[in-house]
Amino acid sequence: MEASAFSAMSRFRRYEPLIAAAIIMAVVVAGWLVMPRIMLAASGGGPIGGVLIAIGFMLAFFAVLWLRSRHQRRIDRD
Repeated sequence: MEASAFSAMSRFRRYEPLIAAAIIMAVVVAGWLVMPRIMLAASGGGPIGGVLIAIGFMLAFFAVLWLRSRHQRRIDRD
């Protein structure tokens, strides 16, 4: 590979955390925007369904952050 290809890869690596954070935030914002509709649809079976959907969304959010931190830790070790 040429030197310019290496510099392009290193430039991409520098912005990788920023791109990942932007994607995660976009998904979270989109999730929060559709959350009322999802909860209303799920509450047809009772209010517990809506609560479980909200809890699942929050757990998924923290799971993504936890997985991202594990990935970053593994990269930092190498």
